[in-house]
Amino acid sequence: MGIRTIDPWTLLLFAPVNSGSYTLRCLKKWDFLGDALFKFAGKPVNYVDIKILDENDTELPIGKVGEIVVRGREPHVIFDGYYNMPEKNKEAFRGGWFHTGDAGRMDEDGNLIFEGRKAESINVKGEWVPIELVEDVIRSYPNVVEVAVVGVPAEVGHDVKAYIQLTGGHTLDPVELLDYCQTKLTRFMVPRYIEFIQKFPRTLGTEKIQKEELKKRGIGDSWDREKVGYKLKKTD
Repeated sequence: MGIRTIDPWTLLLFAPVNSGSYTLRCLKKWDFLGDALFKFAGKPVNYVDIKILDENDTELPIGKVGEIVVRGREPHVIFDGYYNMPEKNKEAFRGGWFHTGDAGRMDEDGNLIFEGRKAESINVKGEWVPIELVEDVIRSYPNVVEVAVVGVPAEVGHDVKAYIQLTGGHTLDPVELLDYCQTKLTRFMVPRYIEFIQKFPRTLGTEKIQKEELKKRGIGDSWDREKVGYKLKKTD
């Protein structure tokens, strides 16, 4: 991601969407963003339209997370397609909009907020859950060494499952952890399942956690907040 100065108060942002530079953000708002600064992409520039769509390509209301799609108001504003890949172009440009593969939302002021790659999110009953955000919150809890969040099949979409590795000799009450998560996360982002793990499967060399292997394990014998009757607090 790169930036180019326009004047003392504005920057043209090469936004974190893989389709290019489509938003303008104002420095004056930065003071109020805190840690959210790097997700704030700003308002669409005047040569593109940006929408947030759900999995059925229906536009979502303000504040809802979905896929960021982009359409140029003039020819060749965005790239013309993948070379010699008609099927991929058909999928990526369906409905006349370029589907970026990025997850985001629009705020009440018309600013685009980047929430991560769509492939790195979990669809929970139509709501997009950024995996990295949930992992960061759980990782900040005392005695948590590492965490990996994955989606597991549910009746509708997926549920959130967290695999957690603790500091040696320590235990963790899932109820206390979820109480903590509710102070940091929107209710639909709070994991339903928790499984404690001694060691994560990792890729040799890179040491990256093999999340596909964790997904294959499914729900397993993990702790289930619904089975124990844990109730999420209403945020309405």
